[in-house]
Amino acid sequence: MNCESLMRAAVAHLGPGVSSSAVAKKMRDEGVGFLPICDADDVVVGVVTDRDIAMRICAEGRLHETPVGEVMSRNLITCRPSDTIDRITELMSRHQKSRLVVVDEVGKLRGVVSLTDLAQCDQPLRVAVLLRQISAREFRMRAPHDI
Repeated sequence: MNCESLMRAAVAHLGPGVSSSAVAKKMRDEGVGFLPICDADDVVVGVVTDRDIAMRICAEGRLHETPVGEVMSRNLITCRPSDTIDRITELMSRHQKSRLVVVDEVGKLRGVVSLTDLAQCDQPLRVAVLLRQISAREFRMRAPHDI
């Protein structure tokens, strides 16, 4: 089984000039917390999460019309449609990401694969181990009294 058989190919995405409030509305309307940000040629230039909006717009007191290109994450972790499940889980584990953007050889958006998608492939032990590895960053960030 490979990434192409798991990924969601019809993925909403927006451009870097779109306001953060428009991105938040798109996330709400699509029922997602993660959107790829693409240039005019559909090449992925970043990603934004609902957490990015909360921490980089709301918490910093920025205007809701701030272009998402100013707050998106540019450090992309991507995979290819032909990547194996082993490759996907290795990338997610190493980079502690629960979602990966799937791109072609020139960086154009092909889809998104998530931890939820992996959970559907009937490998519960693998997904449980991966979830533990991904969530390890959150335990390191919390104070002992918060756990």
